[in-house]
Amino acid sequence: MISTLAQELASWVERLPPRQPRMEALAAALRAEFGDRDEPVTVESVTAIEAAAQRHCRHLMLHFHPDGELVVDRTPPGWPPEDASEIRRHGWPISSVRRTDDGLAIVGVDSMPAFAPSRPFIEAAITLAQGATGVALDLRHNGGGDPETVAMIVGWLCGPGMDISD
Repeated sequence: MISTLAQELASWVERLPPRQPRMEALAAALRAEFGDRDEPVTVESVTAIEAAAQRHCRHLMLHFHPDGELVVDRTPPGWPPEDASEIRRHGWPISSVRRTDDGLAIVGVDSMPAFAPSRPFIEAAITLAQGATGVALDLRHNGGGDPETVAMIVGWLCGPGMDISD
């Protein structure tokens, strides 16, 4: 049934990625739009669920298998805990801060681990970049990561109003 599929997907997006409003909105939309539909799962209904999900998260792609040969994985692996001592040892997420001759600060951001252990390194990069004529992020080696860490860096780049003192 479509309602069962939508409920399973909603449960997964609530548990698998780190908590974030976008995923909560996606789960709510899946339940609201498909939670009461009792027709069988078809390629058309899977396409409709995917289209509804794309309004909240473009990273969800569904495939329809009419024979039902796939087995539902009921135990989500979740995100593995990060080793805070490893983050501190490497100085993640900041790999470098340098200034060009014209005063531009180039900040190498190679990862986005959990915010709490990353915070001192982000704050240090912000301090080193103060007074720069501009800031450029070098993200060539970055694979993404913790939304709170991303928000901190984006908030810094977007201007005042981002309080890092609490």
